[in-house]
Amino acid sequence: MKNRFSGYILISIITFVMVGCTVPRPAPVETRTVEIERKPVEAQFKRNKNLVDGAFYTVRKGDTLYGIALAFGQNWRDIASWNNLTDPDKIKVGEKLRVVPKDVGNAAVSIPLKSAAIETPSGKLEETGNERALDDASPDDNIYRDEGLVASLGWVWPANGQITEQFSDSNSKGISIAGAAGEAIFAVSDGKVVYSGNGLRGYGNLVIIKHPDEFITAYAHNKSIFVKEGEAVNKGQKIAEMGMSETDSPKLLFEVRRGGKPLDPLLYLPNR
Repeated sequence: MKNRFSGYILISIITFVMVGCTVPRPAPVETRTVEIERKPVEAQFKRNKNLVDGAFYTVRKGDTLYGIALAFGQNWRDIASWNNLTDPDKIKVGEKLRVVPKDVGNAAVSIPLKSAAIETPSGKLEETGNERALDDASPDDNIYRDEGLVASLGWVWPANGQITEQFSDSNSKGISIAGAAGEAIFAVSDGKVVYSGNGLRGYGNLVIIKHPDEFITAYAHNKSIFVKEGEAVNKGQKIAEMGMSETDSPKLLFEVRRGGKPLDPLLYLPNR
């Protein structure tokens, strides 16, 4: 199934990850604003319903290898390798793809999270897509802020600036932080870059980092990117500059996932 990646080699990640005939490796570039309706990548997946034996995902219409990788917190190259894919752009509807390593199994697909009967913060956002977020990989509105966990994680904020969009269980799988073009974007914690590119529609230039304890963070709409796939990064390291690729004003869209599940970043970032 042909994805639209070859149509816009202009974005920078979370493989969760897309290609044309060859895999683009764009150098840091300055991009112009492109107004495109954003469709949350997780809306493409009915995660548990399409999982086979806890380790395989059944490809649906509209899926891309990059999007699948983002949804399951993997590097698209790893998924390609596990499934002997020579052309990542050619996956077929109905095809079953391994989305976790053979020696990991279910543990990488479903990771328990602490919960309590306290709703997470959410804000009213504009409708951005025609598809609803997947049922089983939708945000958990019963996750509470654990100050002990926040302290042990020791994350830093990915950018300075005002939060203009809150995490929402239906419309936004992260928070938006407004700022000026060129402002520094930082890695919230030590980790490894699993995606750096512009292959995910609606995210612009994107960076995705995998952290200890199976946390995944995504940094979207960047002007420039300074890290490559496979590179180890340190907490507080400048990984990109704020931009407005595939959005209408300079901002950072920051997302957090664990076990493929979107989480409210404000539950894990320190108070400021």
